[in-house]
Amino acid sequence: MEYFAPLTLREAENLKNKAGGSNVYLAGGTILNWKKSPKADCVIDLKNLKLDYMKISDSRITLGAMTAIQDIAESKKLPGALVTAARNFSSKNIRNMATIGGSAAGKFFVSDMLPVLLSFKARTEFFINGRKRRLLLEEWLKSGQGLICSLIIDRPGRLVKVRQERISAIDFPMIVTAIGFEIINARIKDPVIAVSGASAKTEILRSAAKYLENSSIENVSHGKLNRLVQKEIEPVDNIKAPAGVKRRFIESHIKAMIDEYKEVEK
Repeated sequence: MEYFAPLTLREAENLKNKAGGSNVYLAGGTILNWKKSPKADCVIDLKNLKLDYMKISDSRITLGAMTAIQDIAESKKLPGALVTAARNFSSKNIRNMATIGGSAAGKFFVSDMLPVLLSFKARTEFFINGRKRRLLLEEWLKSGQGLICSLIIDRPGRLVKVRQERISAIDFPMIVTAIGFEIINARIKDPVIAVSGASAKTEILRSAAKYLENSSIENVSHGKLNRLVQKEIEPVDNIKAPAGVKRRFIESHIKAMIDEYKEVEK
């Protein structure tokens, strides 16, 4: 195995695109060190690219891709849902290694962070073909191309909540569910419902979100919302939980979060 620690984004991309073999980026290493990860012929360490930073204001949050999950967990300035998701992320030792960029790009079967980032409608800034580009994270995940430089939350004031189920505190979660939206003139606007762990990838539940759009929070029907959710998701059995149990977890998560929103609006 070859090891490189490039000093520029362009150098990193050139190494990644080098012909032959499996060339992978190394951020925190938690996914590469997982026993089921594919073997790499060339590891490209991102530690020298100055991607470890947080820029936080009332109107925008920018998280460098090499920001450690533990740094997010310890922040007193980041939105509560983001901090909660980070604190739920395995053990402190793992959080000190894992990065926000790796969490977004890792294509792991379940993610603590992705549902929350998607519910905030985060964008990715990534380097590809010699230049930086930006896309909604939701769109970037469809191809996963390029090297993530940062994750950007343009609307940190969105109302976002997250729930998860896990067997033990340091285990991977079974299900992670997040909901995010804005309230404008007492109506729900731009809602997102994201679920990780139901299937092999994090899902956005569009029909359920469409039902929420322009509704008043107090008039949201748990029954109708759950029927739409259950119709849209296609959970699969795995070692963590059977599909039916996953459905019940998602149902209980969404009900609990909607009830919390209703209490706040009273």
